[in-house]
Amino acid sequence: MRLNIIQDTEAWYALKQNKIGASESGVIMGLSRYQTPFQLWEQKLTRTLIPSNKAMEEGKRLEPLARMRLEEKFRMPLEAPVYQHVRIPYMIASLDAYNAKEGVLIEIKCGSKSYSLAQQQIIPDYYFAQCQHQMEVVGLDKMKYHCWLEGEEGITIDVYRDSAYINRLLDAEKEFWECLQNFVPPKLADKDYEQMTSTEWKDCAKDLLQVQEQLSKLQDEERKLRDDLIRQANNRNCEGAGIKVTKVISKGHVQYNQIPELKGVDLDKFRKEPSTTYRLTKVK
Repeated sequence: MRLNIIQDTEAWYALKQNKIGASESGVIMGLSRYQTPFQLWEQKLTRTLIPSNKAMEEGKRLEPLARMRLEEKFRMPLEAPVYQHVRIPYMIASLDAYNAKEGVLIEIKCGSKSYSLAQQQIIPDYYFAQCQHQMEVVGLDKMKYHCWLEGEEGITIDVYRDSAYINRLLDAEKEFWECLQNFVPPKLADKDYEQMTSTEWKDCAKDLLQVQEQLSKLQDEERKLRDDLIRQANNRNCEGAGIKVTKVISKGHVQYNQIPELKGVDLDKFRKEPSTTYRLTKVK
């Protein structure tokens, strides 16, 4: 389903924050060297954009030129529309070159590394995932992967629909989407942790582990003494030797998911802005 959205506009950037695009499929599959599923999840929740770099800007400059050359090569007009999956609303694809009438879809890459690999008929795993995502969204069984550099002849490789791969991709994207909706982070990868080796960090971490061990022993002792005093109070309010035992009866928590009137109601609009906390755990 084609959307009335133009790429590189404010509306397009806003749409991307609330959907899963083809360029994000490789990240979700754990294939990206530059971003992890957790980092993408955090980026979408905080609604931040990836800062543009030299390679990205060069790609934006060259892509329209490559599309013009492809129009000449295939003798047909090519557009750069935005599509949404007809059954999975969170799946979108911002296409580089597409002719809906002829069913011709082309993914364009203008980097020197991808061009070098294309000379060997190699499509990186990350870009293969992107192509499979696009074919699923648009509903095609075949597309083209095209690499081009200024002053060079373009290299075109046919890419065919891989149903088994797409099933794995759909499962991964569904799991990621549910993580977004439920505010549950995806499993963190090793790359999500920066390795700290400074003396200051090591000394502080060592002291914290020692304090935590002492606290654990004290908490166990506190729990035993507390339970013993409650036992001696025998379901009464008691006071003595600087300690009061007060019986407290609280209301039960409301189970909002059990209220029929709230079924189908979007409660997220009543939710406060995300907050950030930190959890420190001992590495086993």
